[in-house]
Amino acid sequence: MGHLRPYKNIDHVLRAWAAHVNGAHYRGDRLIVWGTEPSYRSERTDNGAYGGTAVEWRGGGYRYSEIRDGRFSGFKGNLCVYSEASQSGIQVLSAQLGVVPIVSNVSALPEYQAPGLPVLDPTDLGGLVHVLDHIADPDVATTLGRIAREFYASINSGGRVTKELAAMLEQSVEHS
Repeated sequence: MGHLRPYKNIDHVLRAWAAHVNGAHYRGDRLIVWGTEPSYRSERTDNGAYGGTAVEWRGGGYRYSEIRDGRFSGFKGNLCVYSEASQSGIQVLSAQLGVVPIVSNVSALPEYQAPGLPVLDPTDLGGLVHVLDHIADPDVATTLGRIAREFYASINSGGRVTKELAAMLEQSVEHS
């Protein structure tokens, strides 16, 4: 999702998706590549490689209100297996909405990942295929999505933020 730049590791994701589609755990799902670089798609033809018709390319943007109101309902996961440093708003958005983020171990991505949720090396094709196979089961995807949402809420709840802000203010007053 978002601006489809090379660091988003699209080719790696597409190779893993193709392996998943051709494996025993595929359940008819589609990989949706949603972003603002339509030329990226034209460089990767739809000739059956990379999962063929099991990949849907969507151009353009989206509004949070559209997403919050169910446009992402039914999504089993969100792939943020970036090859370069980034912190992804898409990862945070996924967690807010109960869609399991699958992230790479670069930059701040692991920091925002709930314990026990996938964190992969951005070159680990087998690991990504394994995760795709695992979350193909809708019950697993729902469980992991709930874990992501609960973790996000636990670190971003009003009470927790208020408590941390109060502690920072207290330290500031003590040192002034």
